[in-house]
Amino acid sequence: MAHIGTPGGGMAIYSLAFTPVPLISSNIIRENSSADFGGGILFGQIYNGGQYIPSRGQVDNNIVERTTSDRGGGIHTNTTNATIRNNIAYNTLSAMLRIKVLDKPE
Repeated sequence: MAHIGTPGGGMAIYSLAFTPVPLISSNIIRENSSADFGGGILFGQIYNGGQYIPSRGQVDNNIVERTTSDRGGGIHTNTTNATIRNNIAYNTLSAMLRIKVLDKPE
């Protein structure tokens, strides 16, 4: 079943948990759309008194397909400490593509 909404057409994660972090693994996320951010998955941020606090999570071994959004057709991240690895995204559509890496993982 497709979900059309905002934000995060498939799912939206706003988590401050250090341990355990939210784990999204071995899923097929398909045919979702968002009018704003993250057609498949959105990692949001929390604004607290003048600063942005990064959300946390881990996204491994998923397939994200046929998802659309204005920003981040497959996966969109705001201020985040999420680990995103070994995923396949295809047939995703975004009006804007932006990738920004602030810190390189060790």
